Amino acid sequence: MNSRERVRLALTCRQPDRAPAALGFFRQSLPGTDSVDLEEYFGLDVRFVAFDKPSDQADFLEYLRGLPQDVYLGDLDQLRTYERWGYHPERGPHGPLTEAQRPQDLADFAPPNAIEEHHVPGLKRQVDAWHRRGLAVAGGPPHLGGELFETAARLRGYETFLV
Repeated sequence: MNSRERVRLALTCRQPDRAPAALGFFRQSLPGTDSVDLEEYFGLDVRFVAFDKPSDQADFLEYLRGLPQDVYLGDLDQLRTYERWGYHPERGPHGPLTEAQRPQDLADFAPPNAIEEHHVPGLKRQVDAWHRRGLAVAGGPPHLGGELFETAARLRGYETFLV
């Protein structure tokens, strides 16, 4: 039984040969581990795909390169997502929905389109490659980090969210 079959059986409440395994983690560079494929090493059944990076952010990348080495703003994926959602922590405690007062204000807010055409071809390539190896695939659209609390606080602004 391959990994993809194993995950499908588990998701349909049938019994696979063993419990599927997956880990969600951010790879850290440690001496002696750079060449190790951790998913293969641990025999994980699920691989995670990511959206292709937009190619039209040269100014943004140049700005990041100019920052002092000791300044940490987040990784590039996180910062790109903040920009697309209109969240700018460097501008103060307000978010794009700080002034929202009515349900219609929330309805009028247009979150970024997670499946824009420039994202989709890369996702399909990644998924197809993992499927050819018999692996299950998971992924999620870019979001504002954390879970419900963090996203809501970043959209409303922390003070407005907590009041």
